[in-house]
Amino acid sequence: MKAGASLVIPVDIDAYPKPKVEWLYNDRPLVNSNKVSVDTTPGHSTLTVKDMNPDNAGLYTLRVSNKAGTRDARFQVEVKGKNKAVEICEFFYKMTEDFFLRKLVKNHF
Repeated sequence: MKAGASLVIPVDIDAYPKPKVEWLYNDRPLVNSNKVSVDTTPGHSTLTVKDMNPDNAGLYTLRVSNKAGTRDARFQVEVKGKNKAVEICEFFYKMTEDFFLRKLVKNHF
């Protein structure tokens, strides 16, 4: 997926007895935040991650468990492109590098 896009993973769940539903990112529990939203209703769960960047690439797992056992649905996510902070830093680095090169050339020739 492209950097800056939102990741949306909807999953239908068919389990009895009522399961515990948990989303993980690289084997660590995900919690709701300004960036991450988990919406779980009986029979369905959706994970949304806003403004994806390369740091958000990795393994997303939906874990469903009850007395009958545990099942995982895994989603390997790749993010192409750079996040805006990296682009801005590279832009200013390039501007600074160009400035010093022009100054160096001007002073030596």
